[in-house]
Amino acid sequence: MDGQENFEELIKQLYDTARENPDDEDLLAIVELIKFLRRSRGSLQSWNQRYRSDITDLQDEVNDQMLTNESLQKDLLRAQQEMQQLALEKQRLAQEREKIRAELREIDREVKVTAAKVRSTKSLYGKFSIVWNFLQATFFSDDPQDFGKIKPGNDDDPDIPPSAGSIDPNPNPNSGGDKPWMGSSRADIQRDLLDR
Repeated sequence: MDGQENFEELIKQLYDTARENPDDEDLLAIVELIKFLRRSRGSLQSWNQRYRSDITDLQDEVNDQMLTNESLQKDLLRAQQEMQQLALEKQRLAQEREKIRAELREIDREVKVTAAKVRSTKSLYGKFSIVWNFLQATFFSDDPQDFGKIKPGNDDDPDIPPSAGSIDPNPNPNSGGDKPWMGSSRADIQRDLLDR
């Protein structure tokens, strides 16, 4: 028999002795004390089991909360990264918008300057050259276009006399830009033809 069985056997003998000697107060007091201790031990074991169960449940809750917190931290980090990307994109768009505004302001300024030059130039050729240079600088700066030369007998443009000859594609508008035959009136054109 092991120690626990020996202890239980002694308790049983004590209970039997107490029943045989009901008048022995000391023996009865010992029996009551043993019963109290055994009840207390049972309550303690029950409480200990509940405590262990509560601890296990609490640990499970802590683990679940840790997993939740880890997931939330990842979501927060991802949200912060997205916000940073959005902020950078917003900054880039603002810079692009400001660049476009500056380009539009520059085009507006160039349009006004070009319009003033056109108004101050009497030669049709000079007017055309000014407008063409504006278009080149504004829209074809990366790929300059050549409007070519207008040859005698060009039937594509009824406003150009057949014997007018070639047109210099790079005139100097500041020098007047006037070809004798390119005056603004029909009389100028006819006079040029007679001179030839």
